Amino acid sequence: MAQQAWAQGGGAPATLQELNRYAYAQNAPPRCTDPTGHWIERAVDSACIAYDSWDIARNGLTWDTGLALAADVGGLLLPGLTGLGMAVRGGRAAKAAVEAASLGDEMVDAGQAVAKAAGHADDVADAARAAAQGGEAADAARAATQGGEAAVHGAGQPHKNANHAVSHFGIYEIKVNGETYKFGKADLDRVTQSSGLPTRLHQQVRRLSKTYDDVRPEIVDLGYITTQQAKQAERAALQRYYETTRRIPPGNQKSFRPD
Repeated sequence: MAQQAWAQGGGAPATLQELNRYAYAQNAPPRCTDPTGHWIERAVDSACIAYDSWDIARNGLTWDTGLALAADVGGLLLPGLTGLGMAVRGGRAAKAAVEAASLGDEMVDAGQAVAKAAGHADDVADAARAAAQGGEAADAARAATQGGEAAVHGAGQPHKNANHAVSHFGIYEIKVNGETYKFGKADLDRVTQSSGLPTRLHQQVRRLSKTYDDVRPEIVDLGYITTQQAKQAERAALQRYYETTRRIPPGNQKSFRPD
């Protein structure tokens, strides 16, 4: 039977039970053995070695994991040295924390740069919102290009939204699941290439197609007329539809009031 720790020069016994050579390990030597009286260190080192082995099996052998395993094996063999592998891992975690803090500073700097650039990019943001609402970035680019159309056709030409401006107009009717959904006017010179429809009509058909299965547009070409005449033709179409059905199309209920 091995001597108690205090009998090996470890100092006076802490309790009277230690005076009994058979009273250590909670007075149950057949069930609990502790030859040296320092079993906790070995238990911790063994657990650390098991964790190191699992870490290497899962993530592969690296300098950090190998050094941690070697440190824990050394701690198991040398009394009084416990948790050396945890110290190695702690140093690695501290290094990772420093690197993360450095990366965080870089991200903050990048965010500030983006914010500064965004402050000078109102036109880009407007174009992006227009693209999202219209459905295609190409449409937004073409619309921006057509914004200078007045200068191309000569100084002093009225904007196409002016009542006396002349353009190639048409009246369209959108049918959803076989029922009339909306009447409207559109500039037939501004066409979306992907669908072949006037840009304004294309945007509405694309939006409705996300909700309804059957969306079909029909266009009546009015030729080159003024914006005022196109508005009058749109209202006349709505009035005829109302007089025939006594209904206002869902897409025109906010803007049209029958005579």
